[in-house]
Amino acid sequence: MTRTGHTLSTVNTVAALPRAVEVHQPALVILDSLATDRADVGEDVAKVRRCHELGLLVLLSCAESAPRVAALNEGADDCLSRPFSFSELVARSLAVLRRSDQTAGLITIGDLVIDEQTGSVRRGSTPITLTSTERKILLELARAPGELASKQHLLDAVWGYQGYDENVVEVHISSLRKRLDTGGPGLIHTVRGQGYKLSAC
Repeated sequence: MTRTGHTLSTVNTVAALPRAVEVHQPALVILDSLATDRADVGEDVAKVRRCHELGLLVLLSCAESAPRVAALNEGADDCLSRPFSFSELVARSLAVLRRSDQTAGLITIGDLVIDEQTGSVRRGSTPITLTSTERKILLELARAPGELASKQHLLDAVWGYQGYDENVVEVHISSLRKRLDTGGPGLIHTVRGQGYKLSAC
């Protein structure tokens, strides 16, 4: 894949995948069924899908239809059964990426979808109305999902000035939480004494 201009990152276990996705924000995940101890790879596909919307290609250890159907039903974009050639792996990966490009400009974290171009926000199919300040805070957190943002950082990024009382941030975070959490589990997490982070996991 590096020959096609893409950067690769790897993890050794499925358990480490959600955190790696948050850190690296990949356009495509290739999930190898051999990296899991589960009999049903569909469970691992569902776990990835609960946290992120991205291109997802699943590598299967056999050509049986049951694991393929399970993976596709849980949200995989494509499946590839062993044995396969490297050229086919690359071709299928690029095909998934092309389909993913149709959602360029969207930030997805779990079922939260933010359109950076229009400013619209939704959880699943439910639109969420935010104030201008709330939207700026959400975008600042969403552009680095899982990463800690201090109150001083948010004051600087959103208000352009760190001299305001930090309670201003707390008030807006509280309001933003109420709007977001009506559509599902909490997404904004408080790290006591340090700040906030946005994560679906």
